[in-house]
Formats: sequence, structure tokens, C-alpha cells
Amino acid sequence: MIRILLVDDQNLVQQGIKSLLAQDPDLEIVGTLKDGRSAVTMIAELCPDVVLLDIEMPGMDGITATKYITRLAPDTKVIILSSHEDKNI
Repeated sequence: MIRILLVDDQNLVQQGIKSLLAQDPDLEIVGTLKDGRSAVTMIAELCPDVVLLDIEMPGMDGITATKYITRLAPDTKVIILSSHEDKNI
């Protein structure tokens, strides 16, 4: 079972991703959060294998959160989600 933490400030995006991931019995959503700061705070408690993280969120953005998450939980993989078309982001 792959434990996934989903972090996105948009409810519709969260619900859509959760619906897609729920179709795979090998995936478990261990939490859904709205910002990077919450993800950093909860990473040790939730112990996800993978964090799906929006790049642009209020408070702490996905890039900054990734820096903290990889220090606090080096075995946790981070996948950053973005709807931006700018390839420099």
C-alpha cells in the first residue's frame, strides 16, 4: 500500500485527485491539507510515502514546503502539481 498525502488549496482539485486515486486499491490517501505549512507540520504524524503537492498555495508554497519535507522525511517522495504553462516554474 502506498500512503499518499494530498496538499492543494482548491477543493475541486483535491476531490478530483482523490476520486482518481481511490480507483487503485494499492493507494491510500492518508490526509488532505490546504497549504504547505500544514504539510510540513503533519509530515511526521502522517508518514506518507508520497506527497502530491500544489506548487502555488497561500502561506507556504509547494517549492518551500518541499525543501522542508525532504529534510524532515528524506524517504518521502514529493510530486509537485502545477497548472502553470510557464516551463520556468
